[in-house]
Amino acid sequence: MESLSTAAAGSACLIVHTLDNSRLSVKQAHTIRGMLQGSSFAVIARKGATAGGLRGLLVRDEFQGKSKAARHINMAVQYLVNGEPREAFQIVETELRRVVFGNEHVGNEALDEKGITFAEWRAAIFAILASATENVKGENWNDWVGRVKKAVRTAAKSLRWTDDGIALRSYMTCSKTGNEARIGLLDVAVAPIWQLKDTISTIHKVKGAEFDTVVFFVPKTAKAKCPSIQWWSDDDGGEERRIAFVAVSRAKQRFVLCLHSSVYEALKQSRPDFIKCFDATVTILPAS
Repeated sequence: MESLSTAAAGSACLIVHTLDNSRLSVKQAHTIRGMLQGSSFAVIARKGATAGGLRGLLVRDEFQGKSKAARHINMAVQYLVNGEPREAFQIVETELRRVVFGNEHVGNEALDEKGITFAEWRAAIFAILASATENVKGENWNDWVGRVKKAVRTAAKSLRWTDDGIALRSYMTCSKTGNEARIGLLDVAVAPIWQLKDTISTIHKVKGAEFDTVVFFVPKTAKAKCPSIQWWSDDDGGEERRIAFVAVSRAKQRFVLCLHSSVYEALKQSRPDFIKCFDATVTILPAS
């Protein structure tokens, strides 16, 4: 695809990092933001978890026990206190679908079939979240699991569900680790590393938007899923290549590709012409 004849000259830069995850120090974020050209700035990633790390999201799988259902609800609580209500809502919604319909993958048509309004559905989800998020002094994990189980049962019954004695068995208590104290909610006092006007998001969420400078952050990946392979593969109809194109085309003045060193080395070996498309100087992200 050729550039428009009326388009202003832009630039493409490379940043190489050695991070095992996407959580950045203030210094690292400052280096990335130092690539800004123009006024609007976005850092985007392929997956929500990566974008969350870039935003400073601090989600801990701290649950103590054996109940998978309770573990999921606790992750929803973690997302909620980190300012990610959408992710929290979706986790609880999936669990409620499992309980009410016996299938976590059913669509919204299942609500219509049971005569459940969307307002009722949302209220049930929020009721579960409100109970799960509540701090009870001296409570252990078994106590919390029991309380969440009760909240799920109440919410499901508000949707005219009949307890079959099976769906809620997954909220089992655990005699050992479950008796450990459930400490208060994590105080997420994350030092801001981006400016308020910056966009830190997934590629999917910024589709259709444009920014003067776009940084596409590529984390450390398994060798089989390395972009040096996937961006040139026709598997799944070239889906990864299409997504990468969406990322690149969000930039109006400067596009910055922030790659893990393993991906960078793989591209130098297999796609040297691609590397030559970027400015000659490669910026190395500070170690901390």
